[in-house]
Amino acid sequence: MLTSKLLPFVNSLQSRRWSDEEITDDLDFLKSELSTRLENLTTYDEYVSELESGHLVWSPVHESEEFWKENGMRIGQESSGKAVK
Repeated sequence: MLTSKLLPFVNSLQSRRWSDEEITDDLDFLKSELSTRLENLTTYDEYVSELESGHLVWSPVHESEEFWKENGMRIGQESSGKAVK
């Protein structure tokens, strides 16, 4: 959900007027949960989830030399190189 950019979509839905109060409550809950999980997600975890989803986004963090210095070996070692494959 995070890699498919659901949070901006939820923000867009919240800007609409809804006659059903349950919809606004559900959107508030979704926004809160997605925001919390996004804050707790490391860039490595985000990168791996993007790889698994097939929606790789080359953000500035993932293009930085520092990211690859910290995580380059980790990507090849964890899960028998599954992320590399």
